[in-house]
Amino acid sequence: LKPYDGTGDATVTRSTTATRTNSSGLIETVSANVPRLDYTNVSCPAILVEAQSTNLTNYSEEFDNGYWSKNNATVTADNTTSPDGTTNADKIALGGTDLARVFKNNIATSTNNHTFSIWIKGTPGETVTIEADSTKNQIALTSTWTRHEVTNTNGDTQTTIRIINRGTDGDNATDIYLWGAQLEEGSTRSSYIKTEATTVTRNADVIEVSGLTGTSTLTETFE
Repeated sequence: LKPYDGTGDATVTRSTTATRTNSSGLIETVSANVPRLDYTNVSCPAILVEAQSTNLTNYSEEFDNGYWSKNNATVTADNTTSPDGTTNADKIALGGTDLARVFKNNIATSTNNHTFSIWIKGTPGETVTIEADSTKNQIALTSTWTRHEVTNTNGDTQTTIRIINRGTDGDNATDIYLWGAQLEEGSTRSSYIKTEATTVTRNADVIEVSGLTGTSTLTETFE
């Protein structure tokens, strides 16, 4: 039996906005206290329930901003359509040059693990590396947006993040496209948190069912 009178309904509490992947595969913002039906890599959604997290980077979509340092890299802002469906992703010309990079030095972090994630696309057959201090992940570029991540487990209280042509590893990226940089505490990435001039925190999702008596097991069916 499916209840239609509200009995057993789950209450979702999250006092901040948050993002999800919608049914069109785009990153979308959901209002506070609204459940997130997430379609990441699936056709049937699941409710996204996450702990609190903070994006420790600023200007997560604006690599032309002076917050981001550049070396042998030229940024063209708002050059192509991003994973949220708008024209706000930046083109980064690296020219295949060794150590050409976009980076941010010494972001204050705790001694816990930290994960850096970012959406990247570029020319198939080329590679570029993302780094969180000395931890790195070489990316085989594709022509479609893919979110990549790397986790720093060194307990650093300052973390430098880079998108770099590491020539010693064979990187040769010419033009790449970036969107949605995120550095957060933890060993895996969480849903995207957009930032501008300051860091932003997404509060935890709390799902509760109240008003029940004499119930040991409750099964919710989502249509």
